[in-house]
Amino acid sequence: MTVFITKNRFDYDNQWQGIKETWIDLYTNNTVKAGFSEVYKVSANDEWCAEAYMETDYSTLSKDDFTETLKKYVAFDLLNR
Repeated sequence: MTVFITKNRFDYDNQWQGIKETWIDLYTNNTVKAGFSEVYKVSANDEWCAEAYMETDYSTLSKDDFTETLKKYVAFDLLNR
């Protein structure tokens, strides 16, 4: 398995390039995509964390997704102690 590390990012599934291109495209085109981006004007009194304004579509998640993510976390935790 090849793992690419870019500025403290571990790209185990080699998906970062696609994610990066999606984010750049959404930013460049000022586009909203659930779970990825939001267009919202903030002031000094507002929350500056993008997740506070984004909608997340949880309907696509399954028990198998949770189980797989949990397995990956446990493996990562054991290997990085």
